[in-house]
Amino acid sequence: MIEELEAMQKRIEVAIKELPNILNASLKEVDSEIIKMNVGQQLKGKTAKNAKIGRYANSTKKSRRRKGLQISFVDLEDTKNYHQNFAIVYLEDRIELGSPNTTYSQWLDKRYNDLFGLTKANTKILQKLVSPLASKKLNAIL
Repeated sequence: MIEELEAMQKRIEVAIKELPNILNASLKEVDSEIIKMNVGQQLKGKTAKNAKIGRYANSTKKSRRRKGLQISFVDLEDTKNYHQNFAIVYLEDRIELGSPNTTYSQWLDKRYNDLFGLTKANTKILQKLVSPLASKKLNAIL
């Protein structure tokens, strides 16, 4: 009995140690969904905090009208290729969303704030997607 408990304790210790890797591996399985959710928010003019991204300057409105694009809210869809290049960077304690064009992404994030990340509603959806994947990986260790 003691040996079984010691073995279980070791498996739990391994699971705790591996938890960041398990979570990242599980997130990688749904990374295209994470990107879709973040792009979807931006196309609706919403930040990660579910606030409006901002308003277009009059000069930008004129340019967007000529292109046949909406002007009622900032959607970052002017060139039609910005969102196509989104990526996720996996770090030990978090993931970061953004565009490989880091200079432009940083400029946009400074200008509009909280562009990259998920709203609370999308975070709940992500949790529902990731939980069964992570549980399966944890159960394999335990």
